[in-house]
Amino acid sequence: MATPSSKQIQPITSARPVQHLAESRARPGVLGFFRLIAPFYIHAILGFRSVSLRNSERLVEAYDDFFTGKTRLLIAFRHPYGDEAQVMGYAIGRLLERTARMQGVHWRRRPHAHFIHGYEVPLWAGAFERWLLPRVGAVPVYHTKFDAKSIERIRALAKDGEFPIALAPEGQVSYLSEELPRLESGAAQIGAWCVHDLAREGRPEKVVILPVSVHHT
Repeated sequence: MATPSSKQIQPITSARPVQHLAESRARPGVLGFFRLIAPFYIHAILGFRSVSLRNSERLVEAYDDFFTGKTRLLIAFRHPYGDEAQVMGYAIGRLLERTARMQGVHWRRRPHAHFIHGYEVPLWAGAFERWLLPRVGAVPVYHTKFDAKSIERIRALAKDGEFPIALAPEGQVSYLSEELPRLESGAAQIGAWCVHDLAREGRPEKVVILPVSVHHT
């Protein structure tokens, strides 16, 4: 659960040029940098007073099964306000490992996720976000047209990625935290592709889609 301070989101009122991103690849050094600055970014830049995990044992168990090779994991998180991806990145990258240790669970790798985002995000994101996204392994995708290159990348990550995939099935900000709006088929489709790709290689892992709700108070 995230607790925000009051802030105003300014709408986009003019056309902006296409922003080209670097190749998507998680760099260990950048992940370490992200974890280091994440508390400052969450509190000082985004304005959240606190972030907490509820029913964290489910997320810990899901990551433990993924890291031990039992499953391939997709995290499907709600997107009612706009900052959920950043909050989820902070929760997974900083809070989850600490919570797992408190539950007696230890991993050789630090938890992270490959976030799927729309190609339109760089249009409104700042220069820092445009630099950061590809370097933490985030993958852009078009919502309105077939995007073979990104789909191929996402399928490869779903099947063989070092970290789970995280995406918002709503596809865009819904502004509904207590109601479930129309969902796009992306998360289910990625899960189905992963099941097919694993079966084709004779691999035994199960595919798990874990829903995560995000609430601001």
